[in-house]
Amino acid sequence: MEPLAPPTEPPRPPRGYRKSALHPLSFALALALLAALCIWPPPTPNEGGLLAAILGRWIGGLVIASLLGLLAWWLTRRSHRAANLIFCVVLSLNLTAAVIGGIRHAQVQAFGAYKKASTTVLEDLRQRGYQNATAEDRERLLAAAEEGARTLYGRDAIVAAATADAIRSFQSEADEYQRRLTALSRAGGFSIAGLKSPPDADGRLALIGALREASIALEAKTRDMGAAFASGLESRGIEPKLAAGVRRTFESGGELELLLQVRSLDREINDAGTQLITLLRDNWSSWEPDSSGKRPVFRDDKSALFEQFRRYANALQNASEQQQALIDRLNRPQ
Repeated sequence: MEPLAPPTEPPRPPRGYRKSALHPLSFALALALLAALCIWPPPTPNEGGLLAAILGRWIGGLVIASLLGLLAWWLTRRSHRAANLIFCVVLSLNLTAAVIGGIRHAQVQAFGAYKKASTTVLEDLRQRGYQNATAEDRERLLAAAEEGARTLYGRDAIVAAATADAIRSFQSEADEYQRRLTALSRAGGFSIAGLKSPPDADGRLALIGALREASIALEAKTRDMGAAFASGLESRGIEPKLAAGVRRTFESGGELELLLQVRSLDREINDAGTQLITLLRDNWSSWEPDSSGKRPVFRDDKSALFEQFRRYANALQNASEQQQALIDRLNRPQ
């Protein structure tokens, strides 16, 4: 009986042979690239081409990685390890570029939306006149800043949040000023309309005094807007030196000096109006309303009383004209 032949080993596969040429990491990177492109899609001219842009970018990345991997496989004498390494490296670079580019594109879009929202409110105010700003206008501007704080990135988000802080810092005083101004305007303002007796003049003086107090409070808050803005920056980690520079830009862009001059003229207007109404109240029997019921006619237009009234009326008119000129500058397109 012949002895059994010793068992022979099966032939070994060639060096570098793998049942699957692609490493599992390659599949993971390919899927990660697709996910990144879905989360941060590449910019497209229209929404209809979004899917095509995502698939085109993904397939393009795979093709480039495959071609470079195939070149490495050929140069290294069919080394699958080298091919997989190059394939993974190229996909990793594509993934990094997709994430960074997507985040930057999202930042640009968010900043554009924030700028458009705030510019829309400001342009609307400019067309209607800043002097006609309402509580709703300030709410819209605040909402735009708060939305920017939520959607922007880095320092842009911090600046938007600090802008919201600055708006909130004077919102209450601005609303109170608007209420007082509306009350005085409805009563007749600085004219004699509605003044039938000295007690009516006392009521008008009370309204002027309330407006003066509200104006002083608003002026103080307006002056502190820059400080509130800088404080918002520093509380969110911006260095004081840098915050001071951004504050100067904020104050310059917001025409703060013009706003303060407008508020300062409020005091002159209110003071002249107080003097005028007080003079009429204290000399009630020396004048009577004209046919329109809005201007007083003095019985003696040569008297010192008439001259005093004319000085107060001229002071009121001059201050009002100066204030209107400043408001026109604020409303002028930049």
